[in-house]
Amino acid sequence: MVNTNIIEFASMIEEFQEKNQKEFTAFVEDTYSENILQIVLRNHLYFENSLENILKVELKNPSKTLTDRLTFFHKLGLVRALDIIPSELYSVLDYFNKEIRNNFAHDLNFEMKEENIEKLIGPFNRDMKKFYLQCLNDIKLEIPELTKKLISCMYTVWVSIGSYYHQHRMKPIVEEAKLLKKFKKLGKDNPSQIRFIEELEVKLMEKFKEITVG
Repeated sequence: MVNTNIIEFASMIEEFQEKNQKEFTAFVEDTYSENILQIVLRNHLYFENSLENILKVELKNPSKTLTDRLTFFHKLGLVRALDIIPSELYSVLDYFNKEIRNNFAHDLNFEMKEENIEKLIGPFNRDMKKFYLQCLNDIKLEIPELTKKLISCMYTVWVSIGSYYHQHRMKPIVEEAKLLKKFKKLGKDNPSQIRFIEELEVKLMEKFKEITVG
């Protein structure tokens, strides 16, 4: 049983890594443009779609809340209120929406500068900054450095939304796994109890696989 789970887990991680690489390639292809405005608008759609997909799962009656009147700002606030994303990621998305996307909305000739990138990256935690630098290194396109930084920053933010939501969904599974481990230790001399716990572990593994691989 244990060996099967180890093999299955390794397989899932491999699938997850392959999926991430494909997503990065697709993201760059979808959001890249020689026009900064186009990059900003396309990423804004990516972010809003991610937030909306989270709310469709987490809200009991999403159709009553996710109406045409609900703005990006409101969707972001709801996801933050559900404690799915941390304050630093909320700050980045809020700045992006208010100070960059909205500036373009009011002035199509708004010029994005290095300081805007710095303000986006500023709240990144250590893992986000590390991921951002990795993305920056992975972009092989012959494009201006500011554009590379923007795309890398945007991908980091998009992945972070998904990553924090993944952690949010995994939390109850991790807690249940810890409980099963304790019960298994307590019932080590009771074969029927061990079998019952192992059945629960199999079901828990299926939930884990569903969330991790999709």
